[in-house]
Amino acid sequence: MSFIKRLSIQLFSKLDDAVTELENHDALIGAAINQQKQKVFIAKKQQANLNLHINQIQETLHTTQKKQQQWHQRAQQQIVSDPEKAKECIHRQLQLTQQIEKLQQTLQAYQTAQAQLTADIQRFEQDIWQHQQKRDLLKTRQSRLSLQTSSQHEATGNIINDSFNRWEANIMATESNSINRLNSIDLVSAVNSDNHLEQSFLEAEYAEKIQAEFEQLIASQQAQYGANND
Repeated sequence: MSFIKRLSIQLFSKLDDAVTELENHDALIGAAINQQKQKVFIAKKQQANLNLHINQIQETLHTTQKKQQQWHQRAQQQIVSDPEKAKECIHRQLQLTQQIEKLQQTLQAYQTAQAQLTADIQRFEQDIWQHQQKRDLLKTRQSRLSLQTSSQHEATGNIINDSFNRWEANIMATESNSINRLNSIDLVSAVNSDNHLEQSFLEAEYAEKIQAEFEQLIASQQAQYGANND
């Protein structure tokens, strides 16, 4: 076999090896990018659910605030003609006030989760774009390096492998932190007490609160009546 023919066979063999290695790198990185895209897709579905819950909470909060104002107005209207009915109106108003506070806390928790998730999605999408650009660049570089000597080609392959190993490790750490943070969100908490003595104190304090609201309404109307007479 002539020297030129042997050289040609060796050259084409090296080119075949280079193409195979390039395809392996491309497949691995492509799979990693697809996994990232899948995670972003799932995160966006979660984001849509959060937006839906936020809208529902806002609507409920708006309706509850309107009802609270209505019971306040009814208490003012009944303060002279029917004091007991006015106290019941104050009782309903205070119950709605507690509901409003809980709704506001829940809304704030959802909005915080929404902001964190939106930031995560934006970061992941930016990372995906950068990874795709880097992938295309490395594919071009690898194609050029495949035409060089075998020793140069192997050294370049090691550099690429090390770079992508570090990159994948960073991605896995980021994904783990994101999942842990989302799983750690606790949006609703409730505390119930069965202590009879404590309950009796709470009922007495609540009755005093209603009486204070009632007396404040009477004083307000008397002051308004006096101002009108003057």
